[in-house]
Amino acid sequence: MGIVDVIDLPIHRILISGNTLRIETDQPPLIYDAKLESGRIKGTCSRGGQNIPLDFVRGDLYTEPPPINFPPAPLSAKRLHELRVMARAPAMGVGWQFLGGPRRVLVDGIRSVNASVAVTRQDKWHLGSITKSMTATLAARIVESGRLSWDARIGDVLGSRCSEMLQAYRDVTLLHILSHRGGLPRDVTVAHAADGRSLQRLDYVRAALRMPRVSNPGEQMLYSNVDYVVAGLMLETVTGQPWESLIADHVFSPLDIKSFGFGPPGLAGKLDQPQGHEPARIGLKPTRFDEVSEAMAPAGRVHMNLDDLLVYLEAHRDRPETFLSEPSWYTLHTPPFGGDYALGWSVSPSGVLSHGGTNQKWKAEVVVDPKASLVCCSAANVLNGNTQSALLQLLGSARLSK
Repeated sequence: MGIVDVIDLPIHRILISGNTLRIETDQPPLIYDAKLESGRIKGTCSRGGQNIPLDFVRGDLYTEPPPINFPPAPLSAKRLHELRVMARAPAMGVGWQFLGGPRRVLVDGIRSVNASVAVTRQDKWHLGSITKSMTATLAARIVESGRLSWDARIGDVLGSRCSEMLQAYRDVTLLHILSHRGGLPRDVTVAHAADGRSLQRLDYVRAALRMPRVSNPGEQMLYSNVDYVVAGLMLETVTGQPWESLIADHVFSPLDIKSFGFGPPGLAGKLDQPQGHEPARIGLKPTRFDEVSEAMAPAGRVHMNLDDLLVYLEAHRDRPETFLSEPSWYTLHTPPFGGDYALGWSVSPSGVLSHGGTNQKWKAEVVVDPKASLVCCSAANVLNGNTQSALLQLLGSARLSK
């Protein structure tokens, strides 16, 4: 039989006999056997030794089959394609670099399910909470400039701007909040100020610092977006510049990173960059809506291409003293109050740094492994459970791709 294209999965054989159906594909090698029963196509999708139930009903909501765990193998265009198809992601990319070797980036898929425009190596990806380590890196640069200290207290820096903050927060330090040990709430759910305006960064922090604390400072690691918005406002207050300008001037420019921006990449109304996606009544739909508001940018709003993301990760692996002193690198990568979370990084017992990020429409993962001399990153323009599995499998493949 001839090839029939169904979105981006080439079907090489379709066999229909009575109420039975068989669909076969070569890349990835899949077989779908099904029967038509009471208006429902009920069947099993097989790959290797894995058999996954997969049914179709007219008008079904978007659902995911169980993820497939691929056998370990080095990265290749084929492997990326197979993992992206498994994840049902419109587009996916992966980048990796071993010390002394070239930066390697692979991308696969389309910018939007509504158009067959392929992603490119230069395309930009929303990084979500990977931004947190960038804000912590900015804080280290400002600390080294002498305008702030790791032990700077919220009350001392923001007291005049946030006069209604609870007394419980006044002695919480920059080091507490960058390691998620400040006891602040996870998020501010109020979207607007009392006068109806969308919350600006100062409004957001004022609202957060009036909310009850969730633990005593230093006691528990409780992941919080509020922590990093407060940190961002502290950096703005001591420098007199917005966080967006600070991170551009003090982090991205010294590292020669040029593709960065904030929020969903690309121009509204144009398909000049990949678009984020969310589940629709059937399938996925593209969207430019960002769950991370402008006020929350220090916690999760940076985008950039994968080559530039590798540059950033390489700095954290190689720790150049022309950028930060060794004590500052140590502070960024070491949990200050125990546990496994440093400043914007999860830290494994072997010293591997990692973090994930999402704005609920995109997903990204990064790893810095100093002992293996490896940095790697992966990203997709949709968030779902299978995408998370695929991105982590891509990072695992990077380790085999020296």
